[in-house]
Amino acid sequence: MRKIVIIVFLILMLPGCESAGPQAPVLGVEPLKNVQVVDNHKQSYKLWQRHQPALKNEILVHIDTHLDLNWLSPKDLAMIEQETPFGSKRNEILTRDNFIYPAINSGLIKRIYWVVPDKEMSRGAGMLNKIKEVLNNHQRQIDLDDINSFEKYGGTYQGKLYQTKIIICNLHNLPSLDQDVLFDLDLDYFTFRSFYYTEGRSPLLADLTTFLEKLAGKKLHVKMATIATSISGGYTPAIYRFWGAAVHQYLTDPMKNDKIFWQLFRLRSDALAAYNNKDYGKAKEYALEAIKKNPGGGLDYYLLSKIAQGLGEEKTARAARQKSSLNDPFYSDILLYEARLAENRERIEEAEQLYLAYLKKVPEDPTAMVELANLLIATGKAQEAEEYAKLAWQADENYGAAHSLVGEFLLTKPGIDPNIPFTAFQRARKLSPEYLNFNSTLGDFYVERGQMNLAEKAYIKAAEKGPGYDLAYNNLGFFYANAGSNRQAEKAFLKALEFNPEHGEACFNLGQLYLNEDNVVQARYWLERAGRILPANPIIQDVLNGLPLTGANRER
Repeated sequence: MRKIVIIVFLILMLPGCESAGPQAPVLGVEPLKNVQVVDNHKQSYKLWQRHQPALKNEILVHIDTHLDLNWLSPKDLAMIEQETPFGSKRNEILTRDNFIYPAINSGLIKRIYWVVPDKEMSRGAGMLNKIKEVLNNHQRQIDLDDINSFEKYGGTYQGKLYQTKIIICNLHNLPSLDQDVLFDLDLDYFTFRSFYYTEGRSPLLADLTTFLEKLAGKKLHVKMATIATSISGGYTPAIYRFWGAAVHQYLTDPMKNDKIFWQLFRLRSDALAAYNNKDYGKAKEYALEAIKKNPGGGLDYYLLSKIAQGLGEEKTARAARQKSSLNDPFYSDILLYEARLAENRERIEEAEQLYLAYLKKVPEDPTAMVELANLLIATGKAQEAEEYAKLAWQADENYGAAHSLVGEFLLTKPGIDPNIPFTAFQRARKLSPEYLNFNSTLGDFYVERGQMNLAEKAYIKAAEKGPGYDLAYNNLGFFYANAGSNRQAEKAFLKALEFNPEHGEACFNLGQLYLNEDNVVQARYWLERAGRILPANPIIQDVLNGLPLTGANRER
C-alpha cells in the first residue's frame, strides 16, 4: 500500500500534471504578486487580457454594486479587440458596464461570485424578485429562462447568465473557495446603499479596515487583483481615492510593514470622518498633519480644499485645489469628475455649475461640452444645449458624439435640407462606429416628412451596419408594416429576434402583423412571448384578451 501511495504522489508531481488545489497566495495572509489599481473599471478586462493564455476558465470574485455584464454583439466584441489598451476619455464600446462580458465570451472567466453591499441580502423573501428585476432591466440579450434559473441557496442566489454560473451574495455569505480566483473590487461598492436601488447613496457605508479584516477571513487564493476607484466617471467621491491605494497596500503587504503609509491612512480617515460630521475645524487639523507627512502628494491638498469650502475659506480652498493638481495631474480635471458625480446623484443644478466651472478652466474640452449639452437637454434647455453641441463640433471635428448631437438638433429645424443632418450622422458613424446607428434617427426624420423611399433606404442602412441590429431591424419592420409590405415586415422582425431573442417590441409587432392577417395561431404565439418578456405592459394583455380561443392559419 505504501508503494502505491508513493507512485500516485510522484505522478502528481510530474511536469504537465496539474494540482487540483489552489496555488496562489492567500489574501490577507501572504503578499499578492499581481495587484493593479485603475480608475475606469473597464481597464480590468484589458489587464486580464494581457495575462492570457495564463488566465483561462477562471473564477471571478467581483465586489461591486453593479454586475458589469451587459451584452455585446459579435461585431462589438471584434471592435473591442482593436481598441487601444486603455482607450481615450471618450465613449467606446468597452465600458464599465460591460467589460466582464468579453471576459466570459473569450473563455477567460467561467464563474462569477458577485458580492453586493452587505445589508441587501437580509431583506427576506422579496430579494429573489429584486434580483430578477435587476437582471431583466439592466442586462440585454438574456433569455428569460436564465433569469428564472435564479434560486435561493442558503445565503446566496444562484443561476446562469450567458451560460455562465453566477452566485450573488454579500461578503458574509461568500463561501470558502478551494480554487485560485481573480479578485475584482470597485470602490463604489462602499458608496451605494443598494445594488438594485442605485439612487440611494451615502458618503460612506462601511469602514475599510473592518471590510479588509472580513475579506481576509475568506482565505481567498488570488492569482490577480484589480481595484477600480471609479472617480472620473462620477461614481466614487474623489476624497476616497486613497482607499484604492490602501487596498493595494494591504493586498501586497498584509502585515502592514509600511508604518508611515498606515499613519497617513489613519490621518486621512480621521479627517474624512470629521469632514462627514461637518466638524471642519478638526478635519482641517488632520488634513494639515497629513500634508506635513506627505507634502508632495495631491490628495491631502484636495481634501483640504473641500474642508476649506466647508469653513467658507474660499481663498484657502482655491490655493489647495491648485496645489493638488500641481502635485498630481489626476486632480487637474477634478471639476469634471465632481460634475459627473453630482449628475449621477441627481443634483442637477450643482452639476450644471460644475460643468460650467470646468469649461471656464478648460474651454476646449468637447467631451465636457457634449455631457453638458445632454444635461441641458434633460432639463429642457434645448437652445443652450444646441450651442454647446456646436461648440464641441468646432472644438474637435473628429469627435463623433458631437456630430451626432448636432445632427439631432438639425433634424428639428423646419425646412432643413435632409443632406445636412445626414452628413453629420455619416460623419458621426465613421468616427464613432460604437454608437447605435444614426440612420434609424434619419429614417424617422424622413417618415415624418412623408419621404418614404428615403426612409426605407435609411432604415435598411441602419439594419445592415449595426451595431444596434435588433433595434434597427425592428424599426425597419415597423416601417414595412405601416407601408403594407407584410412579408418584408415579417422578415425584418424575425431578423431583429435573431439578434435579440428577447426583443419584446419585435415579438409584439410580429404578433400584431399576424393578427391583422387573421393568423390567430401565430399571433397568439408571438403575443404571449411578448407578454412574458414585457409582463408590465398592459397593452399586450389587452390584445391577448381580445383574441378568439381558437384560430387557424390563413393560407398564403
